[in-house]
Amino acid sequence: MANKKEHYVLAVRDLDKALADIASGKVKMPVDNSKYAEIFSNIVRRCSNLEELKKFIRQNKMKKNECIHWWEGILDDGYELITVQYNAPDENFVELAGSENLIKYVTSVKG
Repeated sequence: MANKKEHYVLAVRDLDKALADIASGKVKMPVDNSKYAEIFSNIVRRCSNLEELKKFIRQNKMKKNECIHWWEGILDDGYELITVQYNAPDENFVELAGSENLIKYVTSVKG
């Protein structure tokens, strides 16, 4: 599992500002701040509005009826859905996601 790159869906409010706040130390995260620049350098997909959501769900190989209402709510709350590719087991990545107000771990998906 360590050699395989995993895909994770995260919800982030204002990605550029979030990364700047993490890098400057304004926001306390559970691991070293440099990890977050590494995570977000491998963005595979992005979805910032409801019109793109169905396509985003298909691209992530999810079943629409299992996630569409939850993900619509995340978008309505002002978050952007982002799929990143990162080499970490699920349980470690959940901890890495950190602050529920800044970055939310949503799910892991098939690559």
